[in-house]
Amino acid sequence: MRIAISLFLLVSFFGQTTAQTAKQYMKAALEAMETSDYYTAYHFMQIVKDVRANDTKVLYNYAEAARQFSAFTKADTAYTVVLESDENDKFPETAFWLGTVKQRLGKYQEAMDYFQIYLSEHDGENEELTAAARREIENVQWAIDAGTETDSTIKIQRLGPNVNTIYSEFSPVRDEDNHLFFSSVRYRLEPPDEFLPHKYYSGVLKAEDITGEAVALDSLINDPARHTGHLTFSKKQGRVYYTLCDYNEQGDILCDLYYRDILDDGTWGDPMRLPEPINAPGYTSTQPNVGYDNMLHKDVLYFVSDREGGSGGLDIWYTVMNDKDNFSEPQNLEALNTSGDDVSPFYHRATSSLFYSTDGKNGYGSHDVFRAEVTGGVWAEPDNMGYGVNSSLSDIHFTLSDDEAIGFISSNRLGSMYIDDLEEACCYDVYQVELKPIELTVRIETYDKLTGDSLTGVTIYMTERSNGDEVLVTNTTGNKNWVTMDLNRNKFYDVLGERSGYQPDSANFTTSGYQESEEIIIRLYLEPSTLVLKVRTFEMRNQQPLPRVNIDLINKFDNSVQEAYNRNGHIVYMPIDRNAEYILEGNKKGYRNASLEFETYNTNDIDTIEKDLYLDLGSLEDFLPLAIYFDNDHPDPRSNSYNTEKRYLETYDAYYGKKGLFKRKYADGDAGLEQKVDGFFEDSLKVGKQEFESFLNILDQYLAEGLDFQIYLKGYASPLASNKYNYALGQRRINTIQNEFRSFRGGVLMKYFDDGSLAVTEKSFGEEDAPSNVSDDIRNLRLSVYSPDASIERRVEIIEIINGDN
Repeated sequence: MRIAISLFLLVSFFGQTTAQTAKQYMKAALEAMETSDYYTAYHFMQIVKDVRANDTKVLYNYAEAARQFSAFTKADTAYTVVLESDENDKFPETAFWLGTVKQRLGKYQEAMDYFQIYLSEHDGENEELTAAARREIENVQWAIDAGTETDSTIKIQRLGPNVNTIYSEFSPVRDEDNHLFFSSVRYRLEPPDEFLPHKYYSGVLKAEDITGEAVALDSLINDPARHTGHLTFSKKQGRVYYTLCDYNEQGDILCDLYYRDILDDGTWGDPMRLPEPINAPGYTSTQPNVGYDNMLHKDVLYFVSDREGGSGGLDIWYTVMNDKDNFSEPQNLEALNTSGDDVSPFYHRATSSLFYSTDGKNGYGSHDVFRAEVTGGVWAEPDNMGYGVNSSLSDIHFTLSDDEAIGFISSNRLGSMYIDDLEEACCYDVYQVELKPIELTVRIETYDKLTGDSLTGVTIYMTERSNGDEVLVTNTTGNKNWVTMDLNRNKFYDVLGERSGYQPDSANFTTSGYQESEEIIIRLYLEPSTLVLKVRTFEMRNQQPLPRVNIDLINKFDNSVQEAYNRNGHIVYMPIDRNAEYILEGNKKGYRNASLEFETYNTNDIDTIEKDLYLDLGSLEDFLPLAIYFDNDHPDPRSNSYNTEKRYLETYDAYYGKKGLFKRKYADGDAGLEQKVDGFFEDSLKVGKQEFESFLNILDQYLAEGLDFQIYLKGYASPLASNKYNYALGQRRINTIQNEFRSFRGGVLMKYFDDGSLAVTEKSFGEEDAPSNVSDDIRNLRLSVYSPDASIERRVEIIEIINGDN
């Protein structure tokens, strides 16, 4: 298979022909095109175009040669003239190739337009180009959607003339001492016949750093008569792998893989050709890179080949290194290869990732760099490295430092050095890529499994599975219930949490698939292994479960106190010691305190003790003043009526559901102000509703025992409207509270209203009672509607209770 030299490896240059006429130049140019000598073809067509500038056929062939020589700016101009000429129907492929050129220049929308023009005028005439046009429309749409704004954390810098020349530089790699090795097609091979054109070949060079002078490694590795390139190191083996290539009889380049051992004196040993079938006769084997298989715990040699059995053109293959000179049968990397060309693999050990370039997936240019991660032997879907690393042209041979901070890439993007700057054609340069490393951390939080409370003093052990049973990190939460630890990407981790008196808990997770820095949250729930106290709370008179009771557990030996609150039910769990004595107390607003004492002697054969607390009714006056809150202008917005049919609890859920809206409108992202809004909704609105329900429950029981009550309400409104309107609004809010009294538990209190045992008297207050710091500016809804200060004013209070028996 023919390999395009300018794309992947080399650039060849031919001398000028001795033909003198435009016709002869045209013939020579077309012959050069047939042999993929686009440099010669392009320059011969330039001569013909200068002579026959108005010949559309000449201009089209010139555009073809310019495109294939990668002189895209020149091709753009020439194709445009052909397409706009009266003879464009003679060149039906023009719109397609102009779209291709626009795509290479990064003009994606214009490329889309020309591909669509081609399909609208020539759909089906050429099945190959029709399919390609549809594929490229999808491709450029991807580029448009993905965007062409370079990430601000990525910095791309073309290396200086100490590395880059007007020829192609490629395959950059650094050794452990940060010396830069790369290949360059800068060496001219004299032809055996003076009438034959010169050919250029590649060699490997070394620079002490990116600014140091590059020196050819002629004595170490370069072959003066063959292409030498694609150097890669195997530190474990003390060996370098590389490629040697030759021209065959057809002028194509065929490559084989070689290695040299690094000797004790620093020199490199004799070249050794890798055995067959790693090198396959008649096919190219090139671009080696040494990786690692985390499942087999063995090195892997990745390489590129066009041999049979692949997915398309050039494919990535691999062979497992069983030991230094024992290689497995090569396998096609089917999980990543496409129907196009998949080239320049680079395995990044720190993240278990394979970087490679392909033209077989949607991207920005002819070859984009992709990153594929492998976890547990399974390759994830590769990710495009994004604009900046990739360009509208060809980006290959990406490498990356262990810390993911510095990379290198070979690219012929605009801005690279050209043989002729006016032509903007050829060549590949080496670029340094500065990246912001992806940093992954884990936050491990520890909780008591029974209570759900934070659990401090837990020892955390974290193990990375690829390291066997080796515990990587041991840490303790101390007086907190969390620790944070650094992670490696694409790894499996096991976490264990231990604390005296608790059963250990464990979890596992993977760091595969993360493309941005992130903190992973892992929660461990440790179940007490000591004795557990189960506390249930009830109303004494009706024996019904009583939620939201404050529980105190006092150890009589050391007077230490545990606190609990059964927020969502009437049961709580608390760890206790064996062979101890305790006082258990419960208290709740509107109820009398309850307490009991117990001891835990002789409890070795049980793991749970149950205790029940019964709280008797207390005084309703404990609730006063009981504030109940309303949404702005509710109930019945924009009404002047004094009455409403709504009940208070009908309005509550909708108002509480607006907490997020109030935070956005008032706080606008300010964490401190958001906390104030949270405080109102949780500690005022929600607690007010709960206490009102508790108040009604206690009231019902006292009325059933024959007591009489006069209850006085006071209504408030924020000062946003007139006094008259606020008076009516206050009356409606009082009315919703009255309606709630009447409808409580299906109307059980109505008989007390009817016989005079219960009366609820209202009194409404308008703007005159609103504090001066509450805004009444309708133009400033943030303060007059959404602020906690305004919200606290929209309420009804139960302010006084008179017991008729007193």
